[in-house]
Amino acid sequence: MRVRTRPINDNKAYVAVLGPFDFSLHQEFRAAIDSLAQAEICQIDLRETSSLDSSALGMLSVAKRQFKRLEITDPKPEIRDTLIMAGFSESTGN
Repeated sequence: MRVRTRPINDNKAYVAVLGPFDFSLHQEFRAAIDSLAQAEICQIDLRETSSLDSSALGMLSVAKRQFKRLEITDPKPEIRDTLIMAGFSESTGN
């Protein structure tokens, strides 16, 4: 599994993406965020994410709509640049 989750703590969910964040993770990522839907805040840890494509940006948009607040943490510099160009800051609220 390339998407890892941690139980909800203080109304905050945790999701880590390992390796390339691309369309091949669509179902796994969606299942992960759906399983954590009762949380208000979701932290997406990109520390071990090697790359991301446009479908990953779409998946992050879905997560942004699902949670009251989305926190994107520890992206590599090139991933951070892509996120910024796509309109994602490290902490994104609805």
